[in-house]
Amino acid sequence: MQQHIAIETAKFCDVHGFHYDTFSRFPSTPKGLALAVVASDRMMSIDAYQQAHSDINVMFYVNEFDDGEKLDDDILFELIGRRNAGFSIITDCRWVFEDRQLRREAKIQRVIRAAVEDLIAAGFALTIDDADGCSESEPFREVEAVMDQLGPNLFNGVDCHVTAYRDDLRPAVFTVEDDGSDNPIGSNMIEISPFLKRAHQIAIAA
Repeated sequence: MQQHIAIETAKFCDVHGFHYDTFSRFPSTPKGLALAVVASDRMMSIDAYQQAHSDINVMFYVNEFDDGEKLDDDILFELIGRRNAGFSIITDCRWVFEDRQLRREAKIQRVIRAAVEDLIAAGFALTIDDADGCSESEPFREVEAVMDQLGPNLFNGVDCHVTAYRDDLRPAVFTVEDDGSDNPIGSNMIEISPFLKRAHQIAIAA
């Protein structure tokens, strides 16, 4: 299942607490979000829904393995209120998407910087390899030099392979790729896994 937006409704159980079920799915676009907002508004205005359900969420999903990211309730109700006041729901939802993308790109930058900082601090020198696995430069030991090399490729669909060199270890590789999630650090060799922990922690943080 590809990226999508879902409306999830919940019932409260004394034993298990809230139990959420997907009610409907929409494309992960401003128009899809607008449809989800309108549907949520209509559902919450129906007496039968209010009696049967305790909560409603609008969720963004990257794929079937993703835990999803909830649209903040304050934003949902603001979108509903502005639509009811006559503002363009498509324009408002486009702003939500743009804001989400800016925050996501900033987070991805923080994740990559943490990985680069921690590897260099641990004594590694890094090269950025092209699609053929070749590097056109000597290994870098400066954070900004590595970030400058990675920068042009981060959000244009180009996967990068970063090789880490240290005298006491064999060269180790990790990938940097934008797969739609908040974690651009892809597969990595076991030798450098301990030095990527902070980057992964930043990626999974809310």
